[in-house]
Amino acid sequence: MENTNLFLKLVSHELLLKKLCQYISLEDASNLSYTCKYLFNKTISFEDKKNVTFCTTFYTTCQYNEEKNITFSKIRASFERMYELFVINKLKKVCIKFDKSQEYVTKQSMIDRGKELNKFLQKNLWIEQLILDFSQFYSFELYLEEFFNQINNKSIKVLGFNFESNTENHSNNLLNEINSENLFIGLPNLKKLLISIDGNHLKVLNKIIIDGAKNRPEISIEIELVGSIYEEKLYYFNKIYEKNIISHIIKNGNRVLIKRGYHKAFHLNIDFNNFNGFELLFIQCLTFDICSYNLFYQLIQFLSDMVNLEYLSLCFKIENPSVSIEKNIQDKLIIDDKYDFRRLQKLKTLKMFIINECTNEEERQTLEKNIFKMIDVSPNSINNLYLHGINKIKNEETQRISKQLLNIKFLYLGNINEIDQDCLINFKNLKIFISCCRNVFQLPKTIEAFMVMTLSLHDDNLIKLYHDCCSYYELTKNFNKIYTCEGYIKGKIFFNTFIHCLNIQKFLVQSRE
Repeated sequence: MENTNLFLKLVSHELLLKKLCQYISLEDASNLSYTCKYLFNKTISFEDKKNVTFCTTFYTTCQYNEEKNITFSKIRASFERMYELFVINKLKKVCIKFDKSQEYVTKQSMIDRGKELNKFLQKNLWIEQLILDFSQFYSFELYLEEFFNQINNKSIKVLGFNFESNTENHSNNLLNEINSENLFIGLPNLKKLLISIDGNHLKVLNKIIIDGAKNRPEISIEIELVGSIYEEKLYYFNKIYEKNIISHIIKNGNRVLIKRGYHKAFHLNIDFNNFNGFELLFIQCLTFDICSYNLFYQLIQFLSDMVNLEYLSLCFKIENPSVSIEKNIQDKLIIDDKYDFRRLQKLKTLKMFIINECTNEEERQTLEKNIFKMIDVSPNSINNLYLHGINKIKNEETQRISKQLLNIKFLYLGNINEIDQDCLINFKNLKIFISCCRNVFQLPKTIEAFMVMTLSLHDDNLIKLYHDCCSYYELTKNFNKIYTCEGYIKGKIFFNTFIHCLNIQKFLVQSRE
């Protein structure tokens, strides 16, 4: 009791408390503020302005030298400037690159690497997300079973792979001898596998990884399409296994998260119409590039059957929409009254991005009508809404959105041309707001944290608009803590309590996906 009183006496001095919060993590500062009401009020009261950074991934290299010694390089950030700044997010993710080796890979050398990786993970129990980069490492796939047999770790929750196209073309029979069903038995708390689909290894290697999660329904599999010639690659996969990769995951009983690389244009050449209602239940996340009205029309035919969908991101990149083959579809409202997505009661996040600029005003209006019509028939379970590239967001539009989506707690607005300054007032439960617009907003009293993202680092006019916006919010004196974020994400975060700054982090990552 005496020690407690002494501690409270020390932190009663604002300068000491402020100094303490500068040397502990944001998460620890948040926990400290919630230990008692007195500390909570004290941490709210003081001002805190500083430069911070947001780092998504740390890196290290696994090296195998001529003496057959295996070493890991020092864990480092992706940019040097980060070491001078306060890191606001908890570090959980590490990418390990396996260095190109001169020797021919043997079973014993892979066993040795597995043992050293296990030791590395035991020393760094803070790592929860692990990416294994084999892009410069040949023939590793022959001994994956022996490699993972050496690893026993309860901290890893997410495991990802980077193969690129540097694996050798081994005989399918040789690779099929790998017993992959128990591949991840040493990772009992594994919840997600991350797989990028590209290159010749699509034929067998990804199947080996996917089958490692077989009979473990708690593991979801996130697939990312990278590269450019997906139709050909998916054709080869279908030809070899007589099913596409998503069907194979579903057959194994795992949930599917379909992601894509940021701004990677692709056509997802998978015929969802061949899936029955049961198979569509396994799709938990869908990120889809809409490159034509016809594709948009096809998508919504089966969307309402994905009742376990939690995350939906539609990126509209429609070019030359007046092509005659699409004219009949384009001229009508694609989402009419017969479509109702209210069945998707697990849907929490909806992202609607328009990337390209429609040169024809009528075409843009048609596209935006479909977007707002889709919101009209969306479930009220949605908490998080991202809108980017819409021509205007006026009071009429936000009233329409808030009427259907009653529980919006997070909102992102980006690249909006016309905005009413008070349009956010219609959202009664809004907690977090991220703006990547040229305008200032009248913020609802419910806002706990918000961010102004930089529009451009090169356009002087946009830079001036960004600084003008930030100055406006600073003068309102509604928030006494302002973090200027550098690195992966750039902008200013405004908040009063540390927990609210902590809450905004996951949305920062999603806004860049």
